[in-house]
Order: sequence, then C-alpha cells, then structure tokens
Amino acid sequence: MWGRYTRRGTSSPLEQDVVTITRDKTPESLIHNFEREVRYFDVKPENLEGAPVTSPFFNMAFIVAKSKGAVDWFTGNNLHTKLVGQSYRLHKHHKIYRPQIR
Repeated sequence: MWGRYTRRGTSSPLEQDVVTITRDKTPESLIHNFEREVRYFDVKPENLEGAPVTSPFFNMAFIVAKSKGAVDWFTGNNLHTKLVGQSYRLHKHHKIYRPQIR
C-alpha cells in the first residue's frame, strides 16, 4: 500500500526482501526492511476517504472486507472470488468513504 515495490533502482526492495527472508527466515527481519523505508504502518481514515478503485488502499480494504464476510451493497451478494456470472458482478467503481459514527 505504501508503494515500496514501485520504485526502480539497482537493487529493488523486492530483491532485498527475498534475500532477507531467504537468509534470516524470520518475519521480523522482513518487517525490519519495511521499517527502514515506511514511515508508519497504520492505515488512517484519511488514507481511505475518497480513495479511487485504483488506490492500493481500496484494494487492501476490499481484501479485508472479503475476509470478514462483507456483501456487495448493490446486489447483496457475498464478496467472494468463486462467484461468477453477471448476477455476481461486483460494483467496485465507487469510492470508499469513511462512515459517519454517531
């Protein structure tokens, strides 16, 4: 979500991560690589508010929603990758808005 793997250079972050996890075999070593470059890991409401479907935040929110059993607001269908056909087409063209908590 933070664009870590979209940079170009002589040694890409993906290459560094593969070397690290192959060598150390611990998730902590991989997290240490992230911490050197990513300022914060927490997703804040402003990261999601108005996020277009092309946003990595939208995709991550979609994955989390699916894992929690969310349903499509327009069709009532579960967000599930095994559902196919026109009646199961998901409406992903809308922006994410922060819900108002009252």
